[in-house]
Amino acid sequence: MTGAGWASASTTQTTGQTTAGTSFAELSSSQVNALSSGKQERMVVVFDNQLTNLPANKAHRHDREATAASMQAPLVAQLKQVGAAKITPLSLLNAVAATMPASEAQALSHTPCGKEVVPDATVIIGQGAKYDTKTVPASRVEK
Repeated sequence: MTGAGWASASTTQTTGQTTAGTSFAELSSSQVNALSSGKQERMVVVFDNQLTNLPANKAHRHDREATAASMQAPLVAQLKQVGAAKITPLSLLNAVAATMPASEAQALSHTPCGKEVVPDATVIIGQGAKYDTKTVPASRVEK
């Protein structure tokens, strides 16, 4: 099942600019059943629109957060429909992190708004001249 529950739309940003966006329609019960199956996975849905008209700085912080929340709200609603947990909207990177069924992650990877649907992992960047990276489970990260 690919792209179930999405449709293209135009949205007006809080800055008055118009950009392409995506609207997620409410899923039918059969779509919810199909997308709710599979192992729950920690994933991040990265939006294609990274709000370049609203830089991630102090001056644009509130407008960026409001615009990201508005763009992400339909996706968050759909994730709730399929039983996703730990849904976390992000605005520095226009993305939504959630623990979601594998079939939902697969379907979201085919939506036109999404740049990527990637596993949620902690990346540790090497020090000094080394540029190797490795991922570790979040449970191993010291706080």
